[in-house]
Amino acid sequence: MLPALCLICTLIAAPTAPVKASPVVWRVEEWGRYTHVPFKSAPFPHTSRLKGFKQFTKIYPMGLHYSERKVAVLVPHGISPLEPVNLVFFFHEHNYSVEANLRGGWPQRLVEQGSRKALDVFPQGPKLASDSCFGRLDEAGGLQRMIDEALDLLRHEGIVNSPRLGKLVLIGYGQGCIPIARILADPAQRALVSEVDLLDAFFNGAQQATSQSYCKLLETKGVLFRSIFSRGPEHENMMFLIHLNTAKRAFQLRDHSNVNEDMLREHADPLFVFSNIGHKQILRHYAALLVKTGVLERVRK
Repeated sequence: MLPALCLICTLIAAPTAPVKASPVVWRVEEWGRYTHVPFKSAPFPHTSRLKGFKQFTKIYPMGLHYSERKVAVLVPHGISPLEPVNLVFFFHEHNYSVEANLRGGWPQRLVEQGSRKALDVFPQGPKLASDSCFGRLDEAGGLQRMIDEALDLLRHEGIVNSPRLGKLVLIGYGQGCIPIARILADPAQRALVSEVDLLDAFFNGAQQATSQSYCKLLETKGVLFRSIFSRGPEHENMMFLIHLNTAKRAFQLRDHSNVNEDMLREHADPLFVFSNIGHKQILRHYAALLVKTGVLERVRK
């Protein structure tokens, strides 16, 4: 029992203790470079999952699913060392591994095909688990602490001189909309957000609280919001639209066939797009396209 107890104590203490400095290893690509390094502000390990997680009959042990502290940071060429730093945060769905997707090259393609005017940050939530808990990022100020740590990494690596936040874009894929909702429930963090893009995302789980967070976001002037969804989360999206209509909030609802790049660059009202291309195809088709046509690339008229 004693070794197991010591291991638990170590995992609890590790995130709050200073992380031993080590050289940051960057992988260089044609579009820029990226790294996958431990963050003190990473979602896990976290006290909420010290005993792992059980969903129905499935058990997810802490060591396998809630001990990953690494965060992927992707930096395109051409980032000005003097300008505010734009950030794109990607919140993944259930049963996802950031490390495996880095090996497959998808996060890299998001930068390559999206915008070169921002850094992309991929925190690992529950690793390969059907769980929407994001540990520290669910706490008030959790995203702010990760932003500060990411900016400090850039300063330490000589990428920027005096890092300060520019525009902040949040992308939620599948159940990734739930940790975003918890972030938006914090008024101080909600005020930082410039754009939210949901990709085949579900408003279920804590549905009422989740919808309320997005409603509060849409009360913020100048924030861009898009939700692309298929049959899976269709009901939740339509219920959210009914709420917006009752509140007399303007929005656009379109079919996938009536959406093009020019339209995505020009709309201002919250946009909802129904698509029948499938869950994985929505991610591949729309993630980079939404970033490319969002606040980072729009020119003020």
